[in-house]
Amino acid sequence: MASPSDSAYFILSQGGNWKAGHSVECAIYSKLYPRILPLPVRAILRVILSQDKDKVSPYIHEEFLDLSYPKEIYDDDENEEANDHFLMAEAVLKYGDIEYLDEDYVEQLFGKLSANSFTLTSAFGKRRGVYLHPAAARFNHSCNPNASYSFDKGKCYIRATKPIAKGEQIFIPYIDTTYSVGTRRHELKERYKFDCQCPRCLNEIATTDPEEVKKRSEQELTTNSQIDEVLVSNIASGFDAAWKLSSMIRTLEEKAGWDVVNAQQQPLAAIRSEIMASKAMDELYKMSAVDAAIRHLRTDPAQYPDENHPMRREHALEFVYHLLYANEIMRQEAKYQGPEDTDAMFNIHKISPHLYAWMVLNWMLYGDVNGKASETTRKKMEEAVWTNPTAKADAERILKWLTEELKEVGTTGAKREREVEAHAKKMEEVVQATLTQEKRNM
Repeated sequence: MASPSDSAYFILSQGGNWKAGHSVECAIYSKLYPRILPLPVRAILRVILSQDKDKVSPYIHEEFLDLSYPKEIYDDDENEEANDHFLMAEAVLKYGDIEYLDEDYVEQLFGKLSANSFTLTSAFGKRRGVYLHPAAARFNHSCNPNASYSFDKGKCYIRATKPIAKGEQIFIPYIDTTYSVGTRRHELKERYKFDCQCPRCLNEIATTDPEEVKKRSEQELTTNSQIDEVLVSNIASGFDAAWKLSSMIRTLEEKAGWDVVNAQQQPLAAIRSEIMASKAMDELYKMSAVDAAIRHLRTDPAQYPDENHPMRREHALEFVYHLLYANEIMRQEAKYQGPEDTDAMFNIHKISPHLYAWMVLNWMLYGDVNGKASETTRKKMEEAVWTNPTAKADAERILKWLTEELKEVGTTGAKREREVEAHAKKMEEVVQATLTQEKRNM
């Protein structure tokens, strides 16, 4: 299902406005320039002003007001989240020139926003904004969901990831369900104020030593806090952030068993994603593509065993973009005949990013890196869950272009098959060498 774009309550991005109607806020922002209001404040301003200016239907607004939120946090004077909501409500009333509204009412709007909104992320995993639609907010959570959600051009797509019987409830994940049970329950309690009683949580609690649950959760939560500290302190330099995060991952991998390292079990996967995004921020795409390869060949198969899971395709398409940018860098290096980058894995193993991107796209679309899947496999791939229509269209478009590119350089037929086989081995060597090096803490 997709929520119609003309019914979406708001989509607000950090880099700009993704939806028509932003004119209601322009006068406020122009007065404040160059200062920028925090994203939640801007979001609630849009909620209030859009309603005042009839930019959203009364039905949708009433649906939003009916959404639940944890009222109990406002009964505690020491509650940090409630105090944040109080301060942000003051900002809304002050800068929005809407002092006629009750401050408690505006505080409650922040409670509804916090409990019911979704985070929008870029293709490289960076937070870009928030999305809220009352219909999407009504789906309940499970740590073993039967549906996923994604966003595309003003719509929220809820797609089944498993067969769902008539009358069966549809569940989506509110959090990253690749973490251990202790961390999942902590995150759900922290943000959504409920103790998860889904079958997966109850089973893992019943079958895991409580000390092990506590130990692993503490490691994951501590690591995530350290990741946040690194990203905040190195906000201007992707390279510096990547270097510090790489040090973290080496320290953890040195102490972990090889099975944990090879599967990139959490919190390693979280660090890896941030390393990849940080390198991409400074356009170090030959390096970020290696991290994307590790996620593609190690992390995702372990965390999402079903090849048709939408996250496999979402991450694979991100991998393709890293490869395309890496190819452009290598093309420029060859064009200007600069010194060979002897330390870069793609140079060492003579990887053609364009060819490997072609392989990944064929796997995504047809279930075979050569694009020669059987009829049975192709039919199965037609049932694969894509996060949204644009993702599949982009994959088809890029594959068509890369196929022509490879033809122009004579990489077709039997030669292409040999190169594909060789590149599958080469990329495996790149991933294995990188993880082995990290494990040795070199």
